[in-house]
Amino acid sequence: EGLDLNANKEIYVSSGDDTDNPGVLYKVDPLTGNITDNLGPICFEYQGQKSCGTEISAISFNPKGGLWGWSEECGLVKVKITDPSNSTLVFPYATDDFEACVSNDPRARRKYSSHIEDLTWDSTGEVVYIANGGDVEKYTVTESGGIVTAAFVESYPVCGNVETAEMLPEVVLL
Repeated sequence: EGLDLNANKEIYVSSGDDTDNPGVLYKVDPLTGNITDNLGPICFEYQGQKSCGTEISAISFNPKGGLWGWSEECGLVKVKITDPSNSTLVFPYATDDFEACVSNDPRARRKYSSHIEDLTWDSTGEVVYIANGGDVEKYTVTESGGIVTAAFVESYPVCGNVETAEMLPEVVLL
């Protein structure tokens, strides 16, 4: 479901819910396309309950550092690459009162469907754009003292369903 490349040209992918291992982070060999490492499930806590196995529909490296993902059922996650099972949900977002997020039943999760398909960061690493159905939503994200907050800025309506988003690096002409 999700795929991104970091500054070291390492490729990471996340699995969706159409597999026996939903919500898992993998590293991919850029030359062969083969999975080189199963880094484990992306897990986080929500309301005191550990949530694992949600569909991670998008991942994106922030230019300031760190990998971020979108859990279809739960929201924006700061992924801990060295230990994905101890990642952090930083922006809860669900349309079903988080029933699918806290459920450990894969069938209940597959019934839930948000329209978030991708996310990408601007060149400052302070603004994230989220492809949400027929809109692209803009959020500011700030970190202070280990606490991350996300605030909605505005929504850009587009024609049709947006399933991917990418930000080009800032171009400087000399």
